[in-house]
Amino acid sequence: RRFPDDSYTWYLSYAPALDAFVESSLTEGLYPQDELAANLADLVSGVKIAREYGLDPAFVCYEPRCVSEKIFDRHPHLRGSRVDHPGRRLEPRYALDIANPVVLEHYAELVTNLLQAVPDLRHFVFWTQDSGSGLPCAKRLYAGPNGSYLARSKTLGQMASDFSGTLLHAGRKINPKFEVIMKMGWEYTAEERKEIIAELPKGVTVSHGFGGRAFNV
Repeated sequence: RRFPDDSYTWYLSYAPALDAFVESSLTEGLYPQDELAANLADLVSGVKIAREYGLDPAFVCYEPRCVSEKIFDRHPHLRGSRVDHPGRRLEPRYALDIANPVVLEHYAELVTNLLQAVPDLRHFVFWTQDSGSGLPCAKRLYAGPNGSYLARSKTLGQMASDFSGTLLHAGRKINPKFEVIMKMGWEYTAEERKEIIAELPKGVTVSHGFGGRAFNV
């Protein structure tokens, strides 16, 4: 990055991204192997504790998350939405373009590799539009609605369905009980929530009311 001391990294630190644990063919070799191995070992250790208490393992992350610029050096055509908080960073941050089938294959590979380490993973929860993640062209993206030319050719509901469905189908190939939960908070307009919920595939649910308020959908 141009500003290696940018404190925005710390703003992102309280929830992980998938590529902090496993690689795909898209990201192979980009991140330190010792860090990936250490993070995955921590995850496996936590899952073991959950099992001991009779709990179903769950994974909570922020996706589609902003990624290293090194990925775009390799694959400039896969640059997706700008998802940074303009008031908290020194340079823009971008997620991969989830409207692109290549990126969906990348996420399917990440989920597959994750479940190979934790085959009984029951719930996969992903948060969007907070701390460097977001769906393309949503009205309340931090930097304003934006996305690739592919994203602009699709509806928000279609992209939410394709993305969550990709996660779901990849996980269910290993664990038939695998479920995906999309966090739905104040970041979406009422119209966007209705559109997204109407398009989500069976096996994907949404969460949750924000600040105790119920959503009218």
